[in-house]
Amino acid sequence: MKVNMQALQTLINEKQWTIYKLSQVMGLDYSYVYRVFNEQSRPGYKFIEKLLNMCNKLGLDPNDYIFFTHHCL
Repeated sequence: MKVNMQALQTLINEKQWTIYKLSQVMGLDYSYVYRVFNEQSRPGYKFIEKLLNMCNKLGLDPNDYIFFTHHCL
């Protein structure tokens, strides 16, 4: 899985949120979300879980924000 950061940035812009507000809505520590946005940290499973919860809460399509990749062995 990979987070579509461009779509997440678009959501922030449309809602007129800050990264701090996004972190509050997601229920994550601001510094973690800030590091993800500034490519200082990769979004882990906790970030993705909270992103899915936020999408569900706001009625957003998770497929717009998360790339679900399939790997073949």
